[in-house]
Amino acid sequence: MEENKQPNQNKYTQLFAISSQMTASIVGFAIVGYFLDDFYHVEKHYFTLAFTLVGIFVGLYLLMQGIKNINN
Repeated sequence: MEENKQPNQNKYTQLFAISSQMTASIVGFAIVGYFLDDFYHVEKHYFTLAFTLVGIFVGLYLLMQGIKNINN
């Protein structure tokens, strides 16, 4: 019974790690963009928008790579 439980826990741990990476990449890039907007005194927050979009794409890439590794 214990042997069947271990692979499921490992899969849940991997899924949690993937979701954490995705969240961290989006939030991290958004914070960098915010600080660049503040540093260069940009009123329209262009850096925040651009870096948030880059963070989303990086997060989706990490999500796809992580799911591919789980399935293999």
